[in-house]
Amino acid sequence: MNTSQINLLLSRNNITANSFRGTYSVDTLPTHVESYPSSYVCNIAPSWHGGLHWCAFILTQKADGTKHGVFIDSYGLAPQAYSMKFWDFLDLNCDTWIYNRVPLQQIDSKYCGHYCIYFIVCLTKGSSCIHEKQI
Repeated sequence: MNTSQINLLLSRNNITANSFRGTYSVDTLPTHVESYPSSYVCNIAPSWHGGLHWCAFILTQKADGTKHGVFIDSYGLAPQAYSMKFWDFLDLNCDTWIYNRVPLQQIDSKYCGHYCIYFIVCLTKGSSCIHEKQI
């Protein structure tokens, strides 16, 4: 999937339209989250490079003000495996955060964008679609 396809699907979906903030490359991911809930899809490649692999961030705020983040990577890798910018983004904008540790796709599969969309929709509507472990 490409940036336009992901943006179209998530910005027009009635579940995600109000919280989806866009797709970014690793070097253009915003530093601060403006409002919660928010979701982002980010490519691990810089903006000057062709896309390589999509990951997703879903950030929420509980009633007590606690900010929580989820990093979704269909290979099951930690955010810092790609870039410390991903780690810093979560650390700066979340009091707690987790990531999926179970690989969902093979290394030669091209479905990472689909997984990002699936998990953003599920988690935005409150479904528990992953077994979460605290870092």
